[in-house]
This record gives sequence, structure tokens and C-alpha cells, in this order.
Amino acid sequence: MYKGIAVFWYCYSKLKLSKTGYAQKRKIMKKTNKNSPRRTLLLCGYLTFLGSVLFMGSCSRQTDDLTQNQTILVNSFDEIISKAAIPMSVKDNTLVFSSEENFQKCIDFLNSVGDENFDEWENHYGFNSFRRSPSFKNVNEKTDNLFATLLNCNSEIIIGANKFTIDFNKEKVYVSYANEIIDTKSEAGTSASITTEYDFTDDIFSIIEKGGAETKGTYCGGRDIASSFPLFGWPGDYIWLRVRYYTIGIYNTVTIRMEQVFTFWDMYIYSNLVMGFHTNTGESTWANNVTSGTFDGIDEERSTPGDLEVRPYARTRRLTYLYLNSDFYASCDCAPFYNYALSLSICCHSPGCDH
Repeated sequence: MYKGIAVFWYCYSKLKLSKTGYAQKRKIMKKTNKNSPRRTLLLCGYLTFLGSVLFMGSCSRQTDDLTQNQTILVNSFDEIISKAAIPMSVKDNTLVFSSEENFQKCIDFLNSVGDENFDEWENHYGFNSFRRSPSFKNVNEKTDNLFATLLNCNSEIIIGANKFTIDFNKEKVYVSYANEIIDTKSEAGTSASITTEYDFTDDIFSIIEKGGAETKGTYCGGRDIASSFPLFGWPGDYIWLRVRYYTIGIYNTVTIRMEQVFTFWDMYIYSNLVMGFHTNTGESTWANNVTSGTFDGIDEERSTPGDLEVRPYARTRRLTYLYLNSDFYASCDCAPFYNYALSLSICCHSPGCDH
């Protein structure tokens, strides 16, 4: 379209000049008739129309290509989901897993594909999660996108023979039988369904597995440490750093996060900003009452506006041992040049920890 306008403006200028010299060139114009204002205007109109059509055709092709690429991406992700063959089903908009093991497989899959694909995953199954509900924004500090994607709008999920209902406000988990309601007679003679109440700090699957209470002192409690890198020295512009471990009874996670916060300058002022974090091999480890592992291989970097976050631990069992040290860095070829580096650590039942 802009090319068509440029052609018209050029032709209009030629037309104006031809009008200025019209009196002097009248005899020549009568013989050739090539520079007549009318002919010039008609030619300009045609070229303008042609330029616009060509641009619109190009635009249309670009739009078609973009739509086709988006369709390919969606279809590709559907194929990834199908090949993953996650052992689960959806019943009355509730995810149903036959076992804790299958529930963990789904957690691992979602953690591997990234938060940006959670919507497509839900759409694939025709599922509407708690993450999409208005209530999520009120409790997002008590959970994360992954776990909220596994819960239905009423924050429920079925695993094995049990239905788990999460109350984020009270930090409680209510467990009842999923397939049938077993009634007992109360002292008043009325029926009541059997529901067991747990705290977020309980390792619920371990309790159910053992058929009794647990010793909470053997588990790691929540850990949360944060800091920041200032930018340009303005109090409203900074990079927020956070390492956190928290528990929700049936879901326990460790997150490492860098969040860009801009309240004074626009984020694009920092177009040369590079930030990231990494762990050192053999330094950071974890264990729960079933298995153990390391936090090796974490290496994330971003050079465009946006945040960074990973979940190196997202499991059904609570940690019994934890040591995680994350090295954060950020640099900006701004005015003046900034270069930051800081390490943040969380630990539990490891040497040097006070608890």
C-alpha cells in the first residue's frame, strides 16, 4: 500500500511540473500528446492501483504463510502429545490418573514442554484447568502454572482411588474416595462421606502408602530466598532473583526465577540486556524418601525482554535433603555499562544448614 502511495506522489509531482510548463510546450504536446496532464493522471492512477494490488497480494500471502505455520506448530504439538501417550483420561472436566506414577509422568511431560504450551495441551484434551479460572490469580504465590494446569476449575484431581481437592486459602488438601462414596453413620444418625484432611506440609502419598502418620521433622520445610539487580540505579527498574522450594501436599517443586521489572523506563530501553543463571556440576543435590538426584546441567540465558524460570524439581514427594546453589548474572551495554553476578542458595539437612 505504501509503495502505491509513493508512486502516486511521484506521478502527482510530475503532473504539477507538466502543468507549469504547459503553455510553453503546447505545440509539442499537440504533436506527441505524451506529456498531457490527463494522460499522466491516468497513468498515475493505474500505477497506484497496481502497486496497491501487488502489496495486498504480498500481505495476503504473508498472512496465509503465518496461518499455515501456526497450524503446523499446533499439529506438531498434537503429535508430540500423542506420541508421549500420557496414561490419563478426562472425566467431567477432571484429570484422572490410575496411579501416582502416571501422575508423575504427566508432571514430567508438562515440565519438559514449557509453560507456553500449556494452553495447547489443555485444548488437545478439551480440558479447562484451574490455571484459566479467575481464582488462580488470587493464589498464584501458593502454586505455579504447572500444578494449576493439572487441577480442574474447582481445584480437584483424581489419582488412583482418591479425589484430591486443594484449598489454597486454608493450605489444606482434602482426600476422599473418587469412584464411590462410602457412607458412615454419625452419632446423629445421618450419613457422612469419609474425607481426610491434610496440610500442605504433609507428604500425602507417603502417608497413604504407609497407612499412617509421618514424622514431619525428617522432611524439608519451605525455602524462599530472593534478591535483585538494579538497573540504571532507578529504584523502579530491576531484575528480581528468586530460588524457592514449596509444598502442596501432592506436588512439591523447586523453582529458579529471574523477572524483569520496569516501572521507570520502558523495557526496550534495555535492548542490550543479557541475563541468566546456571548451576555447577556436582555441587547441588536433592533427595526424597524414594529417590535422589542432582541439579546439574541448569544453564539458562535470555537476551530479549522477558523472564526466565525453570523447575529443576517438580515431584509428588517432599524433599528430605536439599542443597541448591544458583549463580545469577546480568549485563547491559547501556549508559553506563552494568555487569552483575550473585549466588543464591537454599538448603535443608545438608552440611552448613542451620535447619
